[in-house]
Amino acid sequence: MSPSKPPEETPQQQDMSKKKTSPNTVIPELEMDAVPESKDSPLHTEEDLSAAPPSSQEVTASEQIAIIDADDIALASLPETHPPSQTPPSPRPKIRHFLQNIFEVSALYDLEEWPNVSHELYLKAREELRIRVDTVYNFMKHKGFNWEKRSSFRIFGETLLQLLWIDWSDPEAKHTATHEVLSQLSKRPQAILDYDQLYCTPDSAERRRDLVLTHHALADKKVLFIGDDDLGSVVLAPHFPGEIHMLDLDQRLLQFVQEEAPNVHRHEVNLILSGIPAPLHKYFDAVFLDPHWEYSGAWMFLNKAIYALSEHPDARIYLSFCPVHLEYQPGQMTRFWKRLASLGMMCEQVIPAFNLYSLDEADIPEFRALIDEYLPQLESSFANALREIPFAFSNMYVLKRIPGHRPHKIRSFFFNWWHSA
Repeated sequence: MSPSKPPEETPQQQDMSKKKTSPNTVIPELEMDAVPESKDSPLHTEEDLSAAPPSSQEVTASEQIAIIDADDIALASLPETHPPSQTPPSPRPKIRHFLQNIFEVSALYDLEEWPNVSHELYLKAREELRIRVDTVYNFMKHKGFNWEKRSSFRIFGETLLQLLWIDWSDPEAKHTATHEVLSQLSKRPQAILDYDQLYCTPDSAERRRDLVLTHHALADKKVLFIGDDDLGSVVLAPHFPGEIHMLDLDQRLLQFVQEEAPNVHRHEVNLILSGIPAPLHKYFDAVFLDPHWEYSGAWMFLNKAIYALSEHPDARIYLSFCPVHLEYQPGQMTRFWKRLASLGMMCEQVIPAFNLYSLDEADIPEFRALIDEYLPQLESSFANALREIPFAFSNMYVLKRIPGHRPHKIRSFFFNWWHSA
Protein backbone atom coordinates (compact mmCIF):
# COMPACT_ATOMS: atom_id res chain seq x y z
CA MET A 1 0.00 0.00 0.00
CA SER A 2 1.37 3.37 -0.89
CA PRO A 3 1.08 6.59 1.04
CA SER A 4 -1.61 8.74 -0.50
CA LYS A 5 -1.22 12.43 -1.01
CA PRO A 6 -0.57 14.30 2.23
CA PRO A 7 -3.61 15.61 4.13
CA GLU A 8 -5.56 18.57 2.84
CA GLU A 9 -4.90 21.96 4.39
CA THR A 10 -7.19 23.52 6.93
CA PRO A 11 -8.00 27.22 6.39
CA GLN A 12 -5.44 28.13 9.07
CA GLN A 13 -2.79 26.01 7.35
CA GLN A 14 -3.60 27.60 4.01
CA ASP A 15 -2.95 31.03 5.52
CA MET A 16 0.40 29.84 6.80
CA SER A 17 1.35 28.49 3.36
CA LYS A 18 0.80 31.60 1.22
CA LYS A 19 4.53 32.11 0.82
CA LYS A 20 6.14 29.12 -0.83
CA THR A 21 9.65 28.16 -1.80
CA SER A 22 10.62 26.33 -4.96
CA PRO A 23 11.25 22.63 -4.27
CA ASN A 24 14.59 22.79 -6.08
CA THR A 25 15.88 25.85 -4.25
CA VAL A 26 19.04 25.42 -2.19
CA ILE A 27 18.66 27.37 1.04
CA PRO A 28 22.00 28.86 2.12
CA GLU A 29 20.62 29.80 5.55
CA LEU A 30 20.09 26.12 6.45
CA GLU A 31 23.53 25.40 7.87
CA MET A 32 22.64 22.56 10.16
CA ASP A 33 25.42 20.02 9.97
CA ALA A 34 28.53 21.35 11.64
CA VAL A 35 30.47 18.22 12.63
CA PRO A 36 32.59 18.23 15.81
CA GLU A 37 36.31 17.83 15.24
CA SER A 38 36.69 14.90 17.62
CA LYS A 39 34.87 11.60 17.75
CA ASP A 40 34.85 12.01 21.49
CA SER A 41 32.32 14.80 21.17
CA PRO A 42 28.88 14.25 22.74
CA LEU A 43 25.66 13.88 20.80
CA HIS A 44 25.43 16.94 18.59
CA THR A 45 22.29 19.11 18.38
CA GLU A 46 21.53 21.27 15.34
CA GLU A 47 21.31 25.03 15.61
CA ASP A 48 17.72 26.13 16.10
CA LEU A 49 16.59 27.88 12.94
CA SER A 50 13.05 28.53 14.01
CA ALA A 51 13.59 32.28 13.79
CA ALA A 52 14.70 32.19 10.16
CA PRO A 53 12.84 34.77 8.04
CA PRO A 54 10.27 33.49 5.55
CA SER A 55 11.27 33.30 1.91
CA SER A 56 9.80 35.64 -0.66
CA GLN A 57 10.02 33.13 -3.49
CA GLU A 58 6.81 31.74 -4.92
CA VAL A 59 5.89 28.30 -6.15
CA THR A 60 3.81 27.76 -9.25
CA ALA A 61 0.79 25.49 -9.28
CA SER A 62 2.67 23.11 -11.59
CA GLU A 63 5.06 22.31 -8.76
CA GLN A 64 2.32 20.76 -6.68
CA ILE A 65 2.30 16.99 -6.54
CA ALA A 66 -0.02 15.43 -9.09
CA ILE A 67 -2.02 12.69 -7.42
CA ILE A 68 -4.70 10.90 -9.41
CA ASP A 69 -8.11 11.28 -7.82
CA ALA A 70 -10.08 8.24 -6.76
CA ASP A 71 -12.33 8.36 -9.81
CA ASP A 72 -9.29 8.69 -12.08
CA ILE A 73 -7.70 5.67 -10.41
CA ALA A 74 -10.78 3.61 -11.15
CA LEU A 75 -10.75 4.55 -14.84
CA ALA A 76 -7.01 4.71 -15.49
CA SER A 77 -5.55 2.27 -18.00
CA LEU A 78 -2.73 -0.02 -16.94
CA PRO A 79 0.67 1.64 -17.36
CA GLU A 80 3.74 -0.19 -18.58
CA THR A 81 5.06 -2.60 -15.99
CA HIS A 82 8.60 -3.74 -15.23
CA PRO A 83 10.11 -7.13 -14.44
CA PRO A 84 9.81 -8.05 -10.76
CA SER A 85 12.90 -7.52 -8.62
CA GLN A 86 14.70 -10.11 -6.54
CA THR A 87 13.39 -9.26 -3.09
CA PRO A 88 15.95 -9.80 -0.32
CA PRO A 89 14.90 -12.11 2.53
CA SER A 90 15.25 -9.36 5.14
CA PRO A 91 14.97 -5.55 5.08
CA ARG A 92 17.40 -5.37 8.00
CA PRO A 93 20.63 -4.67 6.02
CA LYS A 94 19.03 -1.71 4.21
CA ILE A 95 17.68 -0.31 7.48
CA ARG A 96 21.10 -0.64 9.13
CA HIS A 97 22.92 1.03 6.22
CA PHE A 98 20.42 3.91 6.14
CA LEU A 99 20.70 4.50 9.90
CA GLN A 100 24.50 4.44 9.82
CA ASN A 101 24.42 7.16 7.16
CA ILE A 102 22.01 9.22 9.28
CA PHE A 103 24.30 8.82 12.32
CA GLU A 104 27.29 9.98 10.28
CA VAL A 105 25.69 13.16 8.93
CA SER A 106 24.25 13.87 12.40
CA ALA A 107 27.64 13.43 14.10
CA LEU A 108 26.29 10.78 16.48
CA TYR A 109 29.69 9.24 17.12
CA ASP A 110 28.62 7.49 20.33
CA LEU A 111 26.65 5.04 18.18
CA GLU A 112 29.60 3.34 16.46
CA GLU A 113 28.55 0.02 18.02
CA TRP A 114 24.94 0.34 16.87
CA PRO A 115 22.60 -1.47 17.48
CA ASN A 116 24.46 -2.91 20.47
CA VAL A 117 24.20 0.26 22.53
CA SER A 118 22.65 0.99 25.90
CA HIS A 119 19.06 2.06 26.42
CA GLU A 120 20.30 5.49 27.47
CA LEU A 121 22.24 5.98 24.24
CA TYR A 122 19.24 4.87 22.22
CA LEU A 123 17.00 7.42 23.97
CA LYS A 124 19.59 10.17 23.44
CA ALA A 125 19.87 9.30 19.77
CA ARG A 126 16.10 9.28 19.34
CA GLU A 127 15.81 12.69 21.02
CA GLU A 128 18.63 14.10 18.91
CA LEU A 129 17.05 12.90 15.67
CA ARG A 130 13.63 14.16 16.72
CA ILE A 131 15.14 17.60 17.38
CA ARG A 132 16.68 17.55 13.91
CA VAL A 133 13.38 16.59 12.28
CA ASP A 134 11.52 19.32 14.21
CA THR A 135 14.20 21.87 13.36
CA VAL A 136 13.99 21.24 9.62
CA TYR A 137 10.18 21.17 9.79
CA ASN A 138 10.06 24.53 11.59
CA PHE A 139 12.58 25.96 9.14
CA MET A 140 10.37 24.90 6.22
CA LYS A 141 7.37 26.45 7.96
CA HIS A 142 9.10 29.80 8.40
CA LYS A 143 10.42 29.69 4.85
CA GLY A 144 6.88 29.45 3.53
CA PHE A 145 6.85 25.86 2.28
CA ASN A 146 3.28 24.72 1.83
CA TRP A 147 1.53 22.22 4.10
CA GLU A 148 1.88 19.42 1.56
CA LYS A 149 5.68 19.56 1.51
CA ARG A 150 6.01 20.06 5.26
CA SER A 151 3.71 17.11 5.87
CA SER A 152 5.75 14.94 3.52
CA PHE A 153 8.94 15.75 5.42
CA ARG A 154 7.21 15.01 8.73
CA ILE A 155 6.17 11.58 7.45
CA PHE A 156 9.75 10.76 6.45
CA GLY A 157 11.02 11.98 9.82
CA GLU A 158 8.58 9.86 11.82
CA THR A 159 9.46 6.85 9.67
CA LEU A 160 13.13 7.37 10.56
CA LEU A 161 12.27 7.18 14.27
CA GLN A 162 10.28 3.98 13.72
CA LEU A 163 13.18 2.34 11.87
CA LEU A 164 15.49 3.41 14.69
CA TRP A 165 13.26 1.64 17.22
CA ILE A 166 12.90 -1.50 15.08
CA ASP A 167 16.64 -1.91 14.64
CA TRP A 168 17.57 -1.21 18.26
CA SER A 169 14.78 -3.12 20.01
CA ASP A 170 15.38 -6.35 18.10
CA PRO A 171 18.79 -6.29 16.39
CA GLU A 172 18.63 -9.94 15.35
CA ALA A 173 17.03 -11.26 12.16
CA LYS A 174 13.43 -10.71 13.25
CA HIS A 175 12.42 -9.60 9.78
CA THR A 176 13.72 -12.55 7.77
CA ALA A 177 11.07 -14.12 5.55
CA THR A 178 11.01 -17.86 4.97
CA HIS A 179 12.05 -19.39 1.67
CA GLU A 180 8.43 -20.44 1.08
CA VAL A 181 7.10 -16.87 1.23
CA LEU A 182 9.97 -15.49 -0.86
CA SER A 183 9.23 -18.10 -3.51
CA GLN A 184 5.49 -17.34 -3.46
CA LEU A 185 6.05 -13.62 -4.03
CA SER A 186 9.07 -13.77 -6.34
CA LYS A 187 7.01 -13.58 -9.55
CA ARG A 188 4.30 -11.14 -8.51
CA PRO A 189 3.57 -8.28 -10.92
CA GLN A 190 5.22 -4.89 -10.53
CA ALA A 191 3.38 -2.45 -8.27
CA ILE A 192 1.32 0.26 -9.99
CA LEU A 193 1.20 3.64 -8.27
CA ASP A 194 -1.95 4.60 -10.18
CA TYR A 195 -3.67 1.86 -8.16
CA ASP A 196 -2.00 3.13 -4.98
CA GLN A 197 0.01 -0.08 -4.77
CA LEU A 198 3.15 -0.27 -2.65
CA TYR A 199 3.87 -3.85 -1.70
CA CYS A 200 4.67 -4.77 1.86
CA THR A 201 7.87 -6.73 2.42
CA PRO A 202 7.65 -10.55 2.38
CA ASP A 203 8.29 -10.72 6.12
CA SER A 204 5.33 -8.38 6.68
CA ALA A 205 3.08 -10.64 4.60
CA GLU A 206 4.30 -13.57 6.68
CA ARG A 207 3.41 -11.80 9.94
CA ARG A 208 -0.10 -11.14 8.60
CA ARG A 209 -0.43 -14.84 7.78
CA ASP A 210 0.66 -15.76 11.30
CA LEU A 211 -2.04 -13.51 12.78
CA VAL A 212 -4.69 -15.52 10.95
CA LEU A 213 -3.18 -18.87 11.90
CA THR A 214 -2.92 -17.84 15.55
CA HIS A 215 -6.52 -16.66 15.93
CA HIS A 216 -8.64 -18.15 13.13
CA ALA A 217 -7.13 -21.46 11.97
CA LEU A 218 -10.32 -23.56 11.96
CA ALA A 219 -11.99 -25.27 9.02
CA ASP A 220 -15.22 -23.27 9.39
CA LYS A 221 -13.50 -19.86 9.42
CA LYS A 222 -13.52 -17.43 6.51
CA VAL A 223 -10.94 -14.75 5.66
CA LEU A 224 -11.27 -11.80 3.27
CA PHE A 225 -8.51 -9.64 1.77
CA ILE A 226 -9.89 -6.30 0.53
CA GLY A 227 -7.44 -5.18 -2.12
CA ASP A 228 -4.88 -7.97 -2.15
CA ASP A 229 -1.91 -6.31 -3.84
CA ASP A 230 0.28 -7.72 -1.04
CA LEU A 231 -0.94 -11.24 -1.96
CA GLY A 232 -1.84 -12.19 1.57
CA SER A 233 -4.27 -14.77 0.19
CA VAL A 234 -1.45 -16.55 -1.65
CA VAL A 235 0.79 -16.59 1.42
CA LEU A 236 -2.04 -17.88 3.63
CA ALA A 237 -3.53 -20.48 1.27
CA PRO A 238 -1.16 -23.45 1.89
CA HIS A 239 -1.69 -23.30 5.66
CA PHE A 240 -5.30 -22.23 6.25
CA PRO A 241 -7.99 -24.94 6.51
CA GLY A 242 -10.90 -22.55 6.01
CA GLU A 243 -12.24 -20.38 3.20
CA ILE A 244 -10.20 -17.54 1.65
CA HIS A 245 -11.58 -14.71 -0.50
CA MET A 246 -9.86 -11.73 -2.13
CA LEU A 247 -11.30 -8.61 -3.79
CA ASP A 248 -9.35 -6.55 -6.31
CA LEU A 249 -9.74 -4.67 -9.58
CA ASP A 250 -6.21 -5.42 -10.87
CA GLN A 251 -6.62 -8.24 -13.38
CA ARG A 252 -2.90 -9.06 -13.20
CA LEU A 253 -3.24 -9.87 -9.49
CA LEU A 254 -6.45 -11.82 -10.01
CA GLN A 255 -4.71 -13.93 -12.64
CA PHE A 256 -1.65 -14.41 -10.42
CA VAL A 257 -3.77 -15.60 -7.50
CA GLN A 258 -5.64 -17.98 -9.80
CA GLU A 259 -2.35 -19.54 -10.90
CA GLU A 260 -0.59 -19.64 -7.53
CA ALA A 261 -3.52 -20.36 -5.18
CA PRO A 262 -6.48 -21.77 -7.16
CA ASN A 263 -8.40 -22.56 -3.96
CA VAL A 264 -8.77 -18.82 -3.20
CA HIS A 265 -12.14 -17.29 -4.17
CA ARG A 266 -11.43 -14.28 -6.41
CA HIS A 267 -13.79 -11.31 -6.91
CA GLU A 268 -13.10 -8.58 -9.47
CA VAL A 269 -14.62 -5.57 -7.73
CA ASN A 270 -13.92 -1.85 -7.99
CA LEU A 271 -14.72 -0.73 -4.44
CA ILE A 272 -14.44 2.92 -5.41
CA LEU A 273 -17.38 2.62 -7.78
CA SER A 274 -19.16 -0.36 -6.23
CA GLY A 275 -19.64 -2.24 -2.97
CA ILE A 276 -19.16 -5.68 -1.45
CA PRO A 277 -21.25 -8.44 -3.10
CA ALA A 278 -24.39 -8.89 -1.00
CA PRO A 279 -23.80 -12.62 -0.27
CA LEU A 280 -20.62 -11.62 1.59
CA HIS A 281 -22.45 -9.38 4.09
CA LYS A 282 -21.34 -10.26 7.66
CA TYR A 283 -19.69 -13.39 6.27
CA PHE A 284 -16.05 -13.23 7.37
CA ASP A 285 -14.24 -14.00 10.62
CA ALA A 286 -11.16 -12.01 9.59
CA VAL A 287 -10.93 -9.09 7.16
CA PHE A 288 -7.57 -7.65 6.07
CA LEU A 289 -7.16 -4.28 4.41
CA ASP A 290 -4.33 -1.86 3.72
CA PRO A 291 -6.17 1.22 2.39
CA HIS A 292 -5.14 4.72 1.34
CA TRP A 293 -3.23 6.40 4.17
CA GLU A 294 -5.50 9.40 4.63
CA TYR A 295 -8.88 9.93 6.22
CA SER A 296 -11.33 9.65 3.34
CA GLY A 297 -9.34 6.91 1.58
CA ALA A 298 -9.17 4.81 4.72
CA TRP A 299 -12.91 5.03 5.33
CA MET A 300 -13.72 4.21 1.72
CA PHE A 301 -12.43 0.69 2.39
CA LEU A 302 -12.93 0.40 6.14
CA ASN A 303 -16.69 0.82 5.71
CA LYS A 304 -16.65 -2.16 3.35
CA ALA A 305 -14.66 -4.22 5.85
CA ILE A 306 -17.23 -3.51 8.59
CA TYR A 307 -20.00 -4.50 6.17
CA ALA A 308 -18.28 -7.84 5.48
CA LEU A 309 -17.32 -8.65 9.09
CA SER A 310 -19.21 -11.41 10.88
CA GLU A 311 -21.04 -10.68 14.13
CA HIS A 312 -19.23 -13.56 15.83
CA PRO A 313 -17.47 -12.35 19.03
CA ASP A 314 -14.08 -13.51 17.69
CA ALA A 315 -14.39 -11.78 14.31
CA ARG A 316 -11.69 -9.17 13.69
CA ILE A 317 -10.66 -6.52 11.17
CA TYR A 318 -6.91 -6.20 10.62
CA LEU A 319 -6.26 -2.66 9.42
CA SER A 320 -2.77 -1.72 8.22
CA PHE A 321 -2.49 2.05 8.45
CA CYS A 322 0.22 4.68 8.95
CA PRO A 323 -1.07 7.03 11.67
CA VAL A 324 1.26 9.93 10.83
CA HIS A 325 -1.18 11.15 8.18
CA LEU A 326 -3.79 11.78 10.89
CA GLU A 327 -1.73 12.53 13.99
CA TYR A 328 -0.44 15.89 12.77
CA GLN A 329 -3.84 17.22 11.71
CA PRO A 330 -5.74 18.83 14.58
CA GLY A 331 -8.72 16.71 15.57
CA GLN A 332 -8.39 14.14 12.79
CA MET A 333 -7.39 11.21 15.00
CA THR A 334 -10.19 11.98 17.49
CA ARG A 335 -12.63 12.22 14.61
CA PHE A 336 -11.44 8.86 13.30
CA TRP A 337 -12.02 7.00 16.58
CA LYS A 338 -15.40 8.66 17.18
CA ARG A 339 -16.61 7.58 13.77
CA LEU A 340 -15.38 4.04 14.40
CA ALA A 341 -17.32 3.88 17.69
CA SER A 342 -20.47 5.23 16.03
CA LEU A 343 -20.39 2.19 13.73
CA GLY A 344 -20.19 -0.19 16.67
CA MET A 345 -16.47 -0.89 16.36
CA MET A 346 -13.56 -0.56 18.79
CA CYS A 347 -9.79 -0.98 18.66
CA GLU A 348 -8.63 -4.04 20.59
CA GLN A 349 -4.90 -3.77 19.88
CA VAL A 350 -2.32 -1.64 18.08
CA ILE A 351 0.93 -3.28 16.93
CA PRO A 352 3.39 -0.47 16.06
CA ALA A 353 5.41 -0.67 12.83
CA PHE A 354 3.95 -4.10 12.03
CA ASN A 355 4.35 -3.63 8.27
CA LEU A 356 7.23 -2.37 6.16
CA TYR A 357 7.00 -1.32 2.49
CA SER A 358 9.96 -1.24 0.14
CA LEU A 359 10.74 2.14 -1.45
CA ASP A 360 13.56 0.70 -3.54
CA GLU A 361 13.65 1.95 -7.11
CA ALA A 362 13.85 -1.63 -8.38
CA ASP A 363 10.56 -2.44 -6.64
CA ILE A 364 8.64 0.70 -7.56
CA PRO A 365 10.51 2.97 -10.01
CA GLU A 366 7.83 5.66 -10.14
CA PHE A 367 7.89 6.37 -6.41
CA ARG A 368 11.53 7.44 -6.24
CA ALA A 369 10.90 9.79 -9.15
CA LEU A 370 8.20 11.52 -7.08
CA ILE A 371 10.43 12.26 -4.09
CA ASP A 372 11.73 15.46 -5.68
CA GLU A 373 8.13 16.65 -5.81
CA TYR A 374 7.33 15.53 -2.28
CA LEU A 375 10.50 16.80 -0.60
CA PRO A 376 12.36 20.02 -1.44
CA GLN A 377 16.14 20.14 -1.78
CA LEU A 378 17.66 21.78 1.30
CA GLU A 379 21.24 22.66 2.17
CA SER A 380 21.30 20.09 4.95
CA SER A 381 23.08 16.75 4.76
CA PHE A 382 20.61 15.38 7.34
CA ALA A 383 17.54 16.37 5.31
CA ASN A 384 19.05 15.02 2.11
CA ALA A 385 20.10 11.74 3.77
CA LEU A 386 16.52 11.35 4.93
CA ARG A 387 15.41 11.31 1.29
CA GLU A 388 17.12 7.92 0.93
CA ILE A 389 14.84 6.21 3.46
CA PRO A 390 14.45 2.59 2.30
CA PHE A 391 11.06 1.67 3.77
CA ALA A 392 7.70 3.10 4.74
CA PHE A 393 5.81 1.63 7.68
CA SER A 394 2.31 1.12 9.02
CA ASN A 395 0.80 -0.06 12.29
CA MET A 396 -1.55 -3.00 12.58
CA TYR A 397 -4.89 -2.03 14.16
CA VAL A 398 -6.96 -4.98 15.37
CA LEU A 399 -10.63 -3.95 15.40
CA LYS A 400 -13.69 -5.78 16.70
CA ARG A 401 -17.40 -5.14 17.16
CA ILE A 402 -18.40 -3.51 20.45
CA PRO A 403 -20.22 -6.14 22.54
CA GLY A 404 -23.90 -5.29 22.98
CA HIS A 405 -23.84 -2.40 20.49
CA ARG A 406 -27.28 -1.70 19.03
CA PRO A 407 -27.06 0.29 15.81
CA HIS A 408 -29.76 2.74 14.80
CA LYS A 409 -32.09 0.78 12.51
CA ILE A 410 -32.46 3.43 9.82
CA ARG A 411 -28.76 4.31 9.88
CA SER A 412 -27.87 0.61 9.72
CA PHE A 413 -30.20 0.08 6.76
CA PHE A 414 -28.62 2.87 4.73
CA PHE A 415 -25.09 1.78 5.71
CA ASN A 416 -25.71 -1.75 4.44
CA TRP A 417 -27.47 -0.48 1.30
CA TRP A 418 -24.69 1.95 0.44
CA HIS A 419 -21.77 -0.48 0.90
CA SER A 420 -23.28 -3.51 -0.82
CA ALA A 421 -23.12 -4.21 -4.54
